[in-house]
Amino acid sequence: MWERLWDASLLTAGAIAMFVVFTAILFIYEYREDKKKRPVRRPQLRVIRCEKTKKAA
Repeated sequence: MWERLWDASLLTAGAIAMFVVFTAILFIYEYREDKKKRPVRRPQLRVIRCEKTKKAA
């Protein structure tokens, strides 16, 4: 009787462990995909103002 109970508990523990590993892999995959979709931060453009000249445009 105890052997069957032990086998069943090992099977249950194995199933729970596989579920945890699978869930962790999914979270990591989703995190990486979300990271790729974020827009790339670009530095602000610097505006250089020149003095007005008398030349025609």
